[in-house]
Amino acid sequence: MHVPLEFMGFAVLGAWLVGKFLETRGILTVQRRMIEITLNLASEADWSLYDKVKKALEAAPQTLKIEIVGLGHIQPDAVLAIYDLLINRGSSISLHVDVKTSLFDGSLLLVLPAQKMTFRANSWFQLDSIKKINSIDWDYHENSWRKSKCQTINEPAEVTDYRSVASILNEFLPLEEIADRRLPLEATLKEYGLIQSEAEELEFQKMFALECTNK
Repeated sequence: MHVPLEFMGFAVLGAWLVGKFLETRGILTVQRRMIEITLNLASEADWSLYDKVKKALEAAPQTLKIEIVGLGHIQPDAVLAIYDLLINRGSSISLHVDVKTSLFDGSLLLVLPAQKMTFRANSWFQLDSIKKINSIDWDYHENSWRKSKCQTINEPAEVTDYRSVASILNEFLPLEEIADRRLPLEATLKEYGLIQSEAEELEFQKMFALECTNK
């Protein structure tokens, strides 16, 4: 059966008007999409990880799900930049981080801003002791960190940035008590109250849905 183009145009317009009418009265909630990205710590360049997270957040999804794979280190300056993106994301963006690997040092900052965390069984994490780093005589190692004969570097830039990483980690965990050990990731975060219980998570989801409906 042939449907006149004029009728199809009126039908589309009518559906749009009905949708807007329901939306303005809180009867209809328009759901934005969920964006899922994978960060491979073993094979992707540090600032490529940053670009991937930044692009996903700029799309303003309702939920951003980050899957972390690949055992590897991220330089402190890059991980601080990614953490800044995540912690300052829009209030309407829910963050879910799914960890499929184990984590070293600042990589943990990719997880801590999340409202929902899931973990591979037997994942662990290990943090360096800032006291141990402070005890190193960088002048003794200056030949390794000297850019030229006329320029002195007190300590590697990575170490200076790691002090900032350590300061943030200390807000969540007793860094020096647990440093230089490999600890079970999920169990330790639960022990220090960094993973919400199922009841708390359901309550948050209700509050988040209500907030989105009222906007």
